[in-house]
Amino acid sequence: MISPDDPTQVTDDQIAREEYEHRAAMMEYEGGLSREEAEKRAREETGYAGK
Repeated sequence: MISPDDPTQVTDDQIAREEYEHRAAMMEYEGGLSREEAEKRAREETGYAGK
């Protein structure tokens, strides 16, 4: 069981958010997209809905 108080445990949501943020950053900075467009595309690619 994953404990929210244990910093060594990583949840699926944390992994998904990290992947989303990484993709958005790459598309924005290396791809030249606006932040809005990069985040939109990253959500589409990763399926991350955010919280």
